[in-house]
Amino acid sequence: MKYRATVFDVDGVLLTFKSSWEFVHKSLGTSGSLDDMKKYFRGEISYEEWCRRDWERWKSAKKDLTREDVLRIMERVVDYVHPNAANSVNLVKRRGMAVGLLSAGLEASTAKVAELLGVHLWLANPCYECKPVVEPKNKALGLKKLLEKLDIGLKEVIYVGDSLIDVPAMLASGCSIGVRDPQIKKFSTVWIEDLSLFEEALLQCVNHPSSVKPQPDEEQHKYRYGEGEHFDWVGLLDLD
Repeated sequence: MKYRATVFDVDGVLLTFKSSWEFVHKSLGTSGSLDDMKKYFRGEISYEEWCRRDWERWKSAKKDLTREDVLRIMERVVDYVHPNAANSVNLVKRRGMAVGLLSAGLEASTAKVAELLGVHLWLANPCYECKPVVEPKNKALGLKKLLEKLDIGLKEVIYVGDSLIDVPAMLASGCSIGVRDPQIKKFSTVWIEDLSLFEEALLQCVNHPSSVKPQPDEEQHKYRYGEGEHFDWVGLLDLD
């Protein structure tokens, strides 16, 4: 398989913090709701409602909060870029592949990372409008939308992610690189403890596609067969 692009998740991969939403919460002295997260993945509330509730929490700390305030907060993400982020992106570029960023987080942080790393292709969610561009439940669809801009198929891409939310995109891609979280090891073609080991993982995908671990297809790993609303989020995230 000849891969034409590598797409990186942003929060937790290229940035050292796990969530741009939580980054805003911490900056404002508020906190997100685990209960809202569970309700969203159980299908009890929409993304729009989950987003609206977070905005209300932010406004409890700053009543006249604007998009510009959030953008100013996100200016600080430059201090949280992974030390090996630029090298990882450059390794992909030197192999003649396109580079994309895909985040279910906020576009303010993704845009800043894209600017810093010289990446022109990215998708993330607006911080001023509660409408999903990359639905957290369906990053596989987000990946497909991103690749359509380049006329590249899902199996022609290497996807790099760090959390269970990345699993649909990882299973949809031709080769997946899981980073850090042991929970995603069984869903990853290649798993590494840290982005500093990215070159080794990239070489495994590119040079030895027949020797990398195949995706699990046992009944217990039925997650690979669905996406979005049909994906078994309750089972995967243990939301019961």
